[in-house]
Amino acid sequence: EDTEMPAYFVGAIDGRALVASISTVPDLQLTFDAAPGTVPQDWHRVADFSGRGPTPGLNLKPDIAAPGDFILTAAARQPWRHGTFRPSGFHQLSGTSLSAPFVAGAAALVWQRHPHYTAREVASALINSASRTVMERGEPARVGAVGGGMLDIERALEPIATAEPPTVGFGDLTGRRLPVSRTVAITNRGTAPEAYAMTVIARDADARASVKVNGAERVRFGLRPGEFMRLQVSLEGQLPVAGSYEGHLLLTRTDRTGALRIPFLYVIGTAAPHDGFALFGDDEFGIAGERATQELVAKFVDRSGAPVAAAPVTFVSRTGNARVLSASTATDKFGLAGARVEYSGAIAPEQVVASAGGVEIPFWHEGAGTKPTIATAMNLALYESGTAVAPGSVIAVEGTGLAEFTGSARGSPLPIALKSASASFDFPDLGLSVPARVHFASPEQLNLQVPWELAGINFAFLKVRVRSKAGAWFVSDPVLVDTVAAAPGVLSYMSEAGELVPELSHADGRPLHAEDPARPGEVVVAVMTGNGPLASPVPTGYGTDDYVETVYPHSVTVGGRPARVEYAGSLPGAAGLYQVDFVVPGDLSGGDWDLQVTVHGVPSNVVKLPVGNDPSS
Repeated sequence: EDTEMPAYFVGAIDGRALVASISTVPDLQLTFDAAPGTVPQDWHRVADFSGRGPTPGLNLKPDIAAPGDFILTAAARQPWRHGTFRPSGFHQLSGTSLSAPFVAGAAALVWQRHPHYTAREVASALINSASRTVMERGEPARVGAVGGGMLDIERALEPIATAEPPTVGFGDLTGRRLPVSRTVAITNRGTAPEAYAMTVIARDADARASVKVNGAERVRFGLRPGEFMRLQVSLEGQLPVAGSYEGHLLLTRTDRTGALRIPFLYVIGTAAPHDGFALFGDDEFGIAGERATQELVAKFVDRSGAPVAAAPVTFVSRTGNARVLSASTATDKFGLAGARVEYSGAIAPEQVVASAGGVEIPFWHEGAGTKPTIATAMNLALYESGTAVAPGSVIAVEGTGLAEFTGSARGSPLPIALKSASASFDFPDLGLSVPARVHFASPEQLNLQVPWELAGINFAFLKVRVRSKAGAWFVSDPVLVDTVAAAPGVLSYMSEAGELVPELSHADGRPLHAEDPARPGEVVVAVMTGNGPLASPVPTGYGTDDYVETVYPHSVTVGGRPARVEYAGSLPGAAGLYQVDFVVPGDLSGGDWDLQVTVHGVPSNVVKLPVGNDPSS
């Protein structure tokens, strides 16, 4: 289970001093100052986890960069949301999942300011107004790292024009002849006529080829409001020497401030592998002891990031007993090569290596997983294998490997996943697959609420999905579960003496037992599940806020005598649980009497109700 623990870090210089002090001072005492400190951050750098371009076709990507490292963002305040709960309501995260919302929010603001913009014009406003403040290796970051640059919302709200497309990529030029042309449309979205100038700014020197706009390095043109002009952007001259070349088209207004930058990129490959990475099939996990077949995909690129085509490639089992069943002998035009490998299922890691031109790409597989197995699924109250279950009820699923840890949900709504385990009910004929909600999880048992969405269906297939400590997912074989409209059952709990005791209580909530039995004429509360639909439906996983009666009528017998039902409905705040309030028949003598509840013609299990002789007992 993911656990957050405080940690202290000692730098290299202080660490060496500490080691030296320990060797000379036997009774050295250390004091840790737990006060929060400030760690300087360079906010104008490319994060090491950020994706890089170009695309497999050597076109320009990414389009734009946005903040995504050490972001203070909202967190859940509900304690039962274990992974994201923070008492303050905030936590610090990093990743593209943080940068993407910045760009999406900026796009919404641009569209709000300019509701007549098309989607591509909104993209242009963001990309072509981006700032060039991001640094990498001591120089402005290249387009393959940040695209147009860092998101600048203020400039994006008032662009001097829009460009479609907002970036220019000349694609794979290997074996092609120049010139290669692209068309860029510039539109004046303002309210006044504008005089523009576009200038080619090359970042990388190229003695053989150059980018031109309408055949020149600089062009001037005017546009009235709403008018656009198509410009021919061409790479002219002789095919460049191998390398990556970039720059931008700078659009300015001749009589006013403001500018747009349209980045461009062209790449000539060397056909010599320089780097490589696994696209698919690395760091995989299988079931211990079971052979597993895995597809592997490797990509080889040259020093400019261009894919290397037609490079001889081999796939070899390096560690363990993996067998290469089939494999590519050379890379394709995208620099890709694949193999089909059979792993032995050994717990020890197995490795297959793809090699091309001295570049090696390792693929690892480990048979360290345990496949979850469902033995039975049954009503939590009835606890009889093979019994049908009702939508909305709580069931017990028994088996092996059903969860990585043990724990209970902390309230309503119930989570879809708990302790690395989740479950779903499928009805393929209707294309239905709905998640169950989890009350309790352990390796041997899951307590689930059956989705209300199964109402009207006679059966469904249940499967369990478990995420291992290593991050791998394992799915059980599906098990057929019969469903019925109602399958009532009085719940029980385990007493301190190790006995199952029905969940029965006095009207004031005191548990019923032999030392504090029910009295004739008293109202008794039974906690149940499987009692059918509610008059006011609630979503799966949610308890009701108030008492809501059931649709189906209920009848209760105690010792064979009918008991008047005062209430039959939801147990507020508890998903999948019901309570039935009934009056103990007045002519009962003391003893343990059979209690049974019938719902929609379906009888519940029989439990013992302790009744005292003395009305004051």
